[in-house]
Amino acid sequence: MRRRNIIVFILWLAIFPFGLWLVYQNFTPLQSLFDTDILFFLLLMIVVSLFPIIVNETPVFLLQAVSFAVFLIYGLFIEIVLTQISIFVLLLKLRLSKEEMIRYPLNSLMFFFLSLISGLIFYKLGGTHNYTLEITVHKIIPLVGYAVSFFVLNEILLGVIRFFIYGKRVSFIGKDFLWESITSLSVFPMGIVLYVLFKEINMFALLLVCIPLVSSAIILRMYHASLRMNQCLQKVNEIGHQLTEGLQVQQVQRIFIEKVRELFVADYTYVYKSEKDSISKIDLSQRQIEEILFKPAFKSIAEVVIRQNKPLLFRQRREWQSLLMEETEVKDIESILAIPIQTSSKIVGVLILASKKRRFFEKYQEMILSILCSYYAIALVNAVHYEETKRKSQYCSLTGVYNYGYFEELLTAEYNQFRNKKIKSLSLIILDLDFFKNINDTYGHESGNEILRQVTSRIQQRVNNQDVVARYGGEEFVILLSDIPLEQALIIAEDIRQDIASKPFHIHQDLDTHTHTEKEIMVTVSIGVAEAKEEVEDALSLVRYADRAMYNSAKKAGRNKVAVYEE
Repeated sequence: MRRRNIIVFILWLAIFPFGLWLVYQNFTPLQSLFDTDILFFLLLMIVVSLFPIIVNETPVFLLQAVSFAVFLIYGLFIEIVLTQISIFVLLLKLRLSKEEMIRYPLNSLMFFFLSLISGLIFYKLGGTHNYTLEITVHKIIPLVGYAVSFFVLNEILLGVIRFFIYGKRVSFIGKDFLWESITSLSVFPMGIVLYVLFKEINMFALLLVCIPLVSSAIILRMYHASLRMNQCLQKVNEIGHQLTEGLQVQQVQRIFIEKVRELFVADYTYVYKSEKDSISKIDLSQRQIEEILFKPAFKSIAEVVIRQNKPLLFRQRREWQSLLMEETEVKDIESILAIPIQTSSKIVGVLILASKKRRFFEKYQEMILSILCSYYAIALVNAVHYEETKRKSQYCSLTGVYNYGYFEELLTAEYNQFRNKKIKSLSLIILDLDFFKNINDTYGHESGNEILRQVTSRIQQRVNNQDVVARYGGEEFVILLSDIPLEQALIIAEDIRQDIASKPFHIHQDLDTHTHTEKEIMVTVSIGVAEAKEEVEDALSLVRYADRAMYNSAKKAGRNKVAVYEE
């Protein structure tokens, strides 16, 4: 990027001064550059240039109306000089960052070539500077040629700059092309009117035209801003529907981040969640949004948003720099827009958009983003409730493993995989705690519950993450082993039996109300193992076979054993 900027500055130094000198030599100014009338024209051009209409990230200036009149009155050289000064003043007002300094030579060269080539076409078509109110084809053709060539060349140069300088995709006929064409071409009749009025009433023409021109620029700017706002509101409404359709927290988070980045083309996007007086990043594992980074420096800004409970809009670096924790992380950022994400009762997070450009964000974007954050907060709460409800319907609240109802669904699904040859084998382990009723009677049901939780923990340590563990009944557990043959299932079952039988369990004597002492007790389990066969009629038959092995072989053989189902 730095090399690119240096090349552009070198090109400007090589082309602009020499080109301006050539224009002066070949197109003698029709009046002194320091004439009072010219200075007033310059003032008008500067005022008009400060109110551009932004179309598709491109400024459309009513400045062209005044510069066209200047060209017709004073010639090509003075028009180039006044246009260059006006553009320079406009860029100064924008207070460009160091990375944007390239816009000075780029805009200078662009408007130089626009003025030069359009002027040459005007002269080539027979245009002169002695126009009267009499309208003839001979007089209209040069004017139309100037306007059309200026517009076409402007589109071409913008496309070249976007592609070669900024690496953006070029589309000459986009959704804003009609609006941009009408706005750009309509300024030239204004220029002719200004020219005619100046010829008739001199300086009073500037006073008559100044107010309508500036008013038109402001009105058109407001109109286009309202169009953009309406488009954004429509998109926000669509995004809101997509968010509310999300049933999982990560799905809602992913949709929100992706749509925010599409709608607001900021350089950086940060999302923070607020939990118990602490702030942390939202954890998104999806690879497509890995660039949404968490920077501790912005944590302090998020804290201010939460504390004040209102959005914050910073147009340049000096407005927010004092809030930083670590300056080194955000050297390239200028504008910041921070929005609280809140439900009806509390703030659940903060969204921060950051841009390298000054004054990148506008006030209406703050309002739109607040609406979008409200949709997100509602969708997030709904997703949390859905996941909690789903979790309660699928998991045993005591042990944290799947319950019997959801286990049956998983068993049926895996059994169908086996029947359809998508997995080679399917094994099932069922285990029952030996003499569990004695534990409840001796130490109390809460101690019995603690035993169940500890047994669950030891089972989970012996199986893989993809294996399904469920609580089948009171003290019974089942383990579904997908694509694992019977021989390996027996090894796993024996490991579980030994792990449970070899180490004591720690409980409290709940029935002893005086001491509530901790005790160590030994627990054993009886285990049955079965493997799915082609002739098995349904999925639940696998459970019945393993259950028979456990009761008929392991339990009756003295307990604390592993038994396999045999025909």
